[in-house]
Amino acid sequence: TGVDSLMIGRAAMSNPYIFAEIKAALQGQSIPVKPSPYQLFQLHLQRILKFRRDLITKFPNDRISSEDGFASIKMHVHLFRYFNGLPGAAQFRGKLTSIRTIADMQKAVQDFK
Repeated sequence: TGVDSLMIGRAAMSNPYIFAEIKAALQGQSIPVKPSPYQLFQLHLQRILKFRRDLITKFPNDRISSEDGFASIKMHVHLFRYFNGLPGAAQFRGKLTSIRTIADMQKAVQDFK
């Protein structure tokens, strides 16, 4: 196209696989299939919980929220974006505002499928 650069910005928040898609397109490869919002949630949740464990290991004397508290705070914003634009997303967002446990979050995402 002749462009020297491009800006992604907030698109990466709702589609973190945009970088892999752009890389594949620039290299003339087929665009990879991106995970469903449910799969993206599961992957992101695993990474957030691993990050929390790493924080506890590195900073054992710091106060770090429980897994439920840590995950619900970190995941809410991302879940809003992952499901944005899908049928039923507004109701789903409403449900997420009252969720405080990982189990409830997983059930809400599973029920959305």
